[in-house]
Amino acid sequence: MTASLVSSKRFRVIDSTDNKDYCSGTAADAILKGHLYTTTSRELETSKDRSSTSVGLGTGHAVGIAGEGSSKTVQTERAEVIDDARLSVRLVIDGEVVWSTTQESKGAKYKGPVQDVADKVVTQLLTDCEKSESPTQALSGRARGT
Repeated sequence: MTASLVSSKRFRVIDSTDNKDYCSGTAADAILKGHLYTTTSRELETSKDRSSTSVGLGTGHAVGIAGEGSSKTVQTERAEVIDDARLSVRLVIDGEVVWSTTQESKGAKYKGPVQDVADKVVTQLLTDCEKSESPTQALSGRARGT
């Protein structure tokens, strides 16, 4: 998740336990706290294919036919391992929760579920930040040169 936040270029990430950047000595404006829940399950799929053969015996054009047959059942099993991840995150400023989200994932095409769910959280954070900024705030910030 740190890589996703840094690559967004919207946030500067401070990775320390005392909430201070070792290089500049400045404190973080907000703290991102969360819980990651992962589960791994195994799903077993069983299918049965039934095939039968029969042989008819008779004499000439006789009406009655004595039948003799056999059947067999083929059972196949396929196991699939499923990894799930759920990440609940809250953004805290001065002890007050100002934003929170919970995202879930079973993985993406080229990502595992943990990386995918972390990316979903960052995407949601960036989307919500953009929504919360009004056009007047953006314009007043440009006018001040910030």
